[in-house]
Amino acid sequence: MKLRNKLKWISFILFAFFIAAVTWHVNSYTNRVFRYSGFEQETSYLVKGNSYSRLGDSLQKQHAGMLPGDILKDYLGGPEYNEQLWDDSLKDNTLCILGTYCLVVIFFAAIVTLLLEILVNKYKSSHKKGNS
Repeated sequence: MKLRNKLKWISFILFAFFIAAVTWHVNSYTNRVFRYSGFEQETSYLVKGNSYSRLGDSLQKQHAGMLPGDILKDYLGGPEYNEQLWDDSLKDNTLCILGTYCLVVIFFAAIVTLLLEILVNKYKSSHKKGNS
């Protein structure tokens, strides 16, 4: 099998892994963050935990219709108190989001590098044919 065909297969496999990593990252991001509108109506996204802490659970039960961002703003004082609202899973969720993002970047860089290698091989061989 020629080198160019091998590189095409490898790039196809890397592209499949890239799509899987993007899908995983988007899923992780959408399930592990919540929208927070601050006191001056600036919007940001904060990492949420898998379950509420004791304080967060009692606040959620008292104010069942409120979103986590509203509970933070109205009852805890802002985003700096996010760790008091959730259990210990905040760090795990942050690591998951960062890890999937890193996979996306790694696979994207690998695809770009491999495609550049394919282009170099293609034009190098056509350049040699033109000079001989």
